[in-house]
Amino acid sequence: MSRQATTMRGKSLDMSKLAARNAGKIALGNASMNARGDVVGPGGVITIRREDASRDYHNKNPKAIKQMPLRSIGEETIQFQSPAEAIAQHKRMSEIQQKQPQIKRKIVDND
Repeated sequence: MSRQATTMRGKSLDMSKLAARNAGKIALGNASMNARGDVVGPGGVITIRREDASRDYHNKNPKAIKQMPLRSIGEETIQFQSPAEAIAQHKRMSEIQQKQPQIKRKIVDND
């Protein structure tokens, strides 16, 4: 998948080719990573690969991402709303809240 960008001078620049060409270069800043996302040690030696770091994170945090087969989506009751439906629902909910009596609390200072 090619990500084309056009410079201010009108030249075409392929961002995915540029990222692939510079994948092994050490990134600027204090992140100690290369352009690909691998953690780099002294001398530019890769200590932790991007895939290993991602796998470790998802193993330690199982709630971080939920994977399910597509057929189980039909079993769950997921209701999708258009933006207009969401706005109308929000207006209805705010009207209901406005109709409910507000409870006023009295602040008593007993010093």
